[in-house]
Amino acid sequence: YPGFSGGPLVAVDQRILGMNTSALGPGLGLTIPTATVRRTVEALLAHGRVRRGYLGVAAQPVRLPAALSERLGQDLGLLLMTIEPDSPAEKSGLYLGDILVGFDGQRLRSLEDLLGALGEDHVGVTTPVRIVRGGQVREMGVTLGERTA
Repeated sequence: YPGFSGGPLVAVDQRILGMNTSALGPGLGLTIPTATVRRTVEALLAHGRVRRGYLGVAAQPVRLPAALSERLGQDLGLLLMTIEPDSPAEKSGLYLGDILVGFDGQRLRSLEDLLGALGEDHVGVTTPVRIVRGGQVREMGVTLGERTA
């Protein structure tokens, strides 16, 4: 698609805000923020690839009971539906039916929240998570692996 892909988005004060791309198809351009471009380039230079954290779960959003919602300040969490054998989640002590509500101090309310939290800075590092198990809020640590595929 001919156009502006790879070109900078420049503010009126001459700051570069990001890199334009039309990779999504004709008429579907977007700008990748400068910070994202910088992180990606740094990861490629350091590791030859962009590293992503791996937890080894399948989850779905679930509404929290009113009392927990009020206590935690959020309406939704992520119900663990599957835990892969020998995964970081299993090794860290997560169970089917646990509800993830926090990761490294950030609230988890959607799958996008979880995917966003699984960045390269958490690979191999024990990170605090907050879960609801049996109606009780618990804090524990998980050590993320690295996604290989």
